[in-house]
Amino acid sequence: MAARLLQHSFEVIGYDIRAEQLEALPLQGLRAAGSIAEAAANTDAVFPILPTLESVEEVVYGPGGLLETASRRTMIIPWPMTLFAWINALVPGLVDWVLDERFVKPERGL
Repeated sequence: MAARLLQHSFEVIGYDIRAEQLEALPLQGLRAAGSIAEAAANTDAVFPILPTLESVEEVVYGPGGLLETASRRTMIIPWPMTLFAWINALVPGLVDWVLDERFVKPERGL
């Protein structure tokens, strides 16, 4: 996602606990942050791309997380897989039901 935003001339500040994920992007213009707080400071939007509900809770709600460190004007926009984790926590099984192949078949349409 960062590479695509950079290709379209957006300013991108990134943070990842796996530093190697950010190594190639500074050449494209990414500014690497040293923490969640630094990444969220003075930004218009934050896209947390996280694999599990636990990581969402830590990054958004935990100490030093987005709710604590981002400004009131910063929009927190969940990435679809992050959104799926939130939905599954609220309504277990709903995402699997919606994404089940019997409901989305090319020959039947949506």
